[in-house]
Amino acid sequence: VGVIPWGTIAEGFLTGKYTRESTVDPKLNIHEVIAISEEIDRSPVQVALNWVQQKPGITSSLIGARTVSQLEENLRSLEFKLTPEQMKRLDDVSKPNEVPFPHKFANQYDRYIGKNIQVPNKFAPIVKAYNYGSLY
Repeated sequence: VGVIPWGTIAEGFLTGKYTRESTVDPKLNIHEVIAISEEIDRSPVQVALNWVQQKPGITSSLIGARTVSQLEENLRSLEFKLTPEQMKRLDDVSKPNEVPFPHKFANQYDRYIGKNIQVPNKFAPIVKAYNYGSLY
């Protein structure tokens, strides 16, 4: 199964469209991307796209370029490789603060349905991992 991520450039915050003084969503950890981009003399967009492309399972990224110059800049992200240390730095700051869907729903399963519900066997990993319901 391939993965095609979207939103790689953090809603435009990595394009230079916004400055550090702009209101930035606190969930976006863009400062490490900017720091690495300055270290290797690449744009933050190129660093973010390169990081995503090096992740296992990624087949392509949706880049959303609207102009030829944006497309050219995005394609330059394929000209280099981030080091394992740089990849780790970006991995460390990008860990989600909460578990995303569908696992977030599983964590709140008993609030909506209850621990005594019977759950089909195909959901055994969730039932066992989160101690919800019984299998049938």
